[in-house]
Amino acid sequence: MTTIDITLESLSSFKEPHEEYIKVGTNYFRKILIPAATPGKHLGERLDAWKRITIIEDYDRNEAKSILHKMKKYKAFVIRPQHIKYERDIEGCYNLYEPLKYVPSAEPLPFPHTLDFLKHIFGEQYEIGLDYLQLLYTKPLQKLYVFCIVSDLRNTGKTTFLNWLNLIFGKNFTRINSEDIEGKFNSDWTTKLLIGIDETFIDSKKAAERIKNLSTTSVFKTEAKQKDKVETEFFGKFVFASNNVRDFLPIEEEEIRYWVRYINPLESDNVNFIEQLEKEIPAFLKFLLEREMHTPKPMTRMWHREEDIWTSDLEVIMKGSKSNIEKLLIDTVLDYYQDFNDEIISRGNTEPWLKLALNDIAELMTLANGKKSVYSITDIKKIICDKWGLESTNSTYKVYKWIEIPDGNENTKMALSYTNKKGRFFLIPLEKLLPLKKSVDSQVEVCVNI
Repeated sequence: MTTIDITLESLSSFKEPHEEYIKVGTNYFRKILIPAATPGKHLGERLDAWKRITIIEDYDRNEAKSILHKMKKYKAFVIRPQHIKYERDIEGCYNLYEPLKYVPSAEPLPFPHTLDFLKHIFGEQYEIGLDYLQLLYTKPLQKLYVFCIVSDLRNTGKTTFLNWLNLIFGKNFTRINSEDIEGKFNSDWTTKLLIGIDETFIDSKKAAERIKNLSTTSVFKTEAKQKDKVETEFFGKFVFASNNVRDFLPIEEEEIRYWVRYINPLESDNVNFIEQLEKEIPAFLKFLLEREMHTPKPMTRMWHREEDIWTSDLEVIMKGSKSNIEKLLIDTVLDYYQDFNDEIISRGNTEPWLKLALNDIAELMTLANGKKSVYSITDIKKIICDKWGLESTNSTYKVYKWIEIPDGNENTKMALSYTNKKGRFFLIPLEKLLPLKKSVDSQVEVCVNI
């Protein structure tokens, strides 16, 4: 049965039975309040697909006829983000975007816990941070930077920040991981305003590229199980909270779509902190509604300029991303060299034997990484050609490996084997790799300690 989550509303608002049902296109739905494990609490209200015949069976003839006649009818589902002047009916269509649970307070009220918390999160960029939150609330269609809060320390408030955003924006907020980003079925998160990624890192180049592209695109193809892809508007904003300070996401040097902040520990560990923040939400929304923007008009398609959101923490990620691939590349090739060099020299082969094509190197890096490599052949080629200054040669070459062969006594022994190949390969001398390894190891250490 198809289900669609909708906002938390009390069923007591349904004064008449027909108010529990709607018809969208040719399909019927019923609004159901889902009870939680705690008595008197509810998980929220849900829109379940309902059959017309079931309505007829559940009520007497006249009441069923009245429900079918009086229930609200819509042409289709739409998703239109709105917070201040919310509308469920958009030109005869049912708006699946949810109204917020909290509304601005009638009078200006203090919000000291929220104020201190946001100063902790945004630091010297506090006003820019308030702009970011104000745009989320008042202009939800505005494109914004991918906001990333990182720290390798405990009790920093990273997860609390995501939980607080969830309290404000309700079911328009969701949490996902890298598998969700790469997955085929994406309708559960591509229709949300805020997409949180908590305590993880993106180890896939494909996932990283998708996040980067989605941060600026306006249209995306949404797909649900047993349904065709549908081209819809995409208005989601990604928010990362990660323990991986240096490499939670591959970010290239020229990339300008990320806002990265390193978060220090909170001064105290207040177990009631999230409850205190929640109580202040109406006052904070009132403040956002009346606040004058620090950057009053859009300077770029993401409102703020690159220099407004730049931090040295972003450089750490960039250097870490750059260092990691080169370090893995050097270690992989060195391991290959050390695995086979002594054996080959012992056989009297004194010519430079380390010859590998890009595909061979990528395969070795995948084996060394213990999983599918997050780096493409293009990434590898950039380092070998542009940074190391090596050129490929088109000829025959050998790729070596160890294989197990029976020794005749129910045991096996390792034997050197090779495959003859023909194509473009790189000759990588040992005397070039060792200084590179020392240099990159030093660079990685600097990144960690910045």
